[in-house]
Amino acid sequence: MRRATLLIFGSIALLGCVSEQVTYERNMQPNHISRHARLLSQSDREQIARLMAHRTNQPIICLCGGQDRNLLFVYTAYIGAHDRGDYGSFTLKKVNGQWRIFEGGTDLDPIFACMLCSEDR
Repeated sequence: MRRATLLIFGSIALLGCVSEQVTYERNMQPNHISRHARLLSQSDREQIARLMAHRTNQPIICLCGGQDRNLLFVYTAYIGAHDRGDYGSFTLKKVNGQWRIFEGGTDLDPIFACMLCSEDR
């Protein structure tokens, strides 16, 4: 019985890691990247992709830069998303060389995701 329980929990943990890795890989190729976000270094993009994959399993659909080079707006969505809970919006700030989630969550109205991603910042 103990071996079966360990096998089940081990499988669940392994699936969680695979899911985060798949999300990270998808995050490296968002649908839309603004002019500002295109200026990010490869290491910044990797750090952002990993940070967001750890926070949510919704892949990044849009990266938009703020007025400050250390500010970034990240929009996420499940593949095939249609409903409000399927989208997310996050504000990231770079502090001491590290990107951090300043605010956000996964309850964005789909209309806002489309409007915000269409603005090229």
